[in-house]
Amino acid sequence: MSRMLDGLGDAARAAGDSAADTLTATVTIDALESRVRRGVRRRRQRLGALAAVALVVVGAGAVVAPRLLTDAPLPSGPIEPAGPELVRSDGALTVYADGTMSVLTDSGRIVDLPAPGPDAPPYVAPTSETLCAVDTAALEPGWVYASGEAQQLLGHGRPQYIDDAYSRQTLVQGQQLAPDRSNGFQPLAFELEAEPALASNIAFRAATVATWEGLAVGVLSQLDAGPATWTAGEGTAQETAVIQMRALAEHSYSHCADAAHLTDKHGQYLQRYLIVDVFAIDHSGSSTLLATHTSWTGTEFAQ
Repeated sequence: MSRMLDGLGDAARAAGDSAADTLTATVTIDALESRVRRGVRRRRQRLGALAAVALVVVGAGAVVAPRLLTDAPLPSGPIEPAGPELVRSDGALTVYADGTMSVLTDSGRIVDLPAPGPDAPPYVAPTSETLCAVDTAALEPGWVYASGEAQQLLGHGRPQYIDDAYSRQTLVQGQQLAPDRSNGFQPLAFELEAEPALASNIAFRAATVATWEGLAVGVLSQLDAGPATWTAGEGTAQETAVIQMRALAEHSYSHCADAAHLTDKHGQYLQRYLIVDVFAIDHSGSSTLLATHTSWTGTEFAQ
């Protein structure tokens, strides 16, 4: 066994000496040096080619870029703004010079309200002459919206009356109301649900028209630019602003000239129409009509 191991060791040493002689041979060293020199030359040629390409690109840019800058036509005349000029912002309401408005809702949506049309009413109280001339037969109970955008901002509307205990009671269309303690009309009011972000910019213009057999006999109106407001369902998906218009002063009726002989209500059945215009205002003079709600009630007065 020892002889076999000695033989293997001698063979390994002979193979190692042969490999060393081969690596240190002049021919082998010369071949390795030649390969290294060829690799260096190739790398230098590649780097040179890349440098030449970069020089061409930079030179072309130096020629073309100034020409593009000098040949580009400059705009002539005043530069038109990208959109209508902003007039002012009031809370979530923004007013533009062309009469349009935009509302940033609590959910982050932007609702753009179109500019009022030429026949859109301003936020001013109507005259008694105008109200006495209203064609009550043409009044449709319920909502009439100024635009689809306005409808997105408004919720339920509830006509109300103030009972003898000075509490608000919700009305239904055509409800029959008894006279109040002094044999007069029960005061009418209104309540609205709306987008919370717009609540502080909601204003009411309300009017009542009392009629006898279709003829207007008495009218009154009021503006309410600071209605009572609170939030219902706060922190939920149903969060909404509740806005209450103050009650109309029923003792302030103006009598219509064509019905002067009907000023005494005793023994008569009268219908009253409550017409409520809902406006968005910025408290600085700008306004736009959002919707109109109409309702009616009846009252029979004793002899």
